Amino acid sequence: MPAQLTADEAFAELVTLTGLSAQEWQDILSLPPIGQRIAIQAYRDADWRQAPDTFQKVLDVIGVIGTIAGVVGGVAGAASAVAALRSL
Repeated sequence: MPAQLTADEAFAELVTLTGLSAQEWQDILSLPPIGQRIAIQAYRDADWRQAPDTFQKVLDVIGVIGTIAGVVGGVAGAASAVAALRSL
């Protein structure tokens, strides 16, 4: 996953990988860590969560979003979202 993605491109990639909208991902990433853990529980059995390659791509894209979070308001919770997803 190239780190040169823009925030819009990264969210578009998440939409493609997971079927969740960009707004849904922005909402999840803007939650405090406990809220993220609760929200992410709803996706425990999602196809993208069960497919190791796809799941890793999702984690990678969220990581990219985390690296550009200083530029994009409201997504500073990328690291905690990755931790919540890994704990499923």
